[in-house]
Amino acid sequence: MRFHIADALIDPDRLHVDTQAMGLVARMHGAGWYTRSTDLFQLTRPAYAQWANCQA
Repeated sequence: MRFHIADALIDPDRLHVDTQAMGLVARMHGAGWYTRSTDLFQLTRPAYAQWANCQA
């Protein structure tokens, strides 16, 4: 896979892409439904052991 990205969207020290600055749009299900990634939130990712205990 290959893609092009503007230099201004890359942090040169960490080589991370600033996805917020890109203003991304994603296609959803169905005909003509799209969404933007503007509402961000963070969830703590549980350790596998925690997850496995909840599945029992």
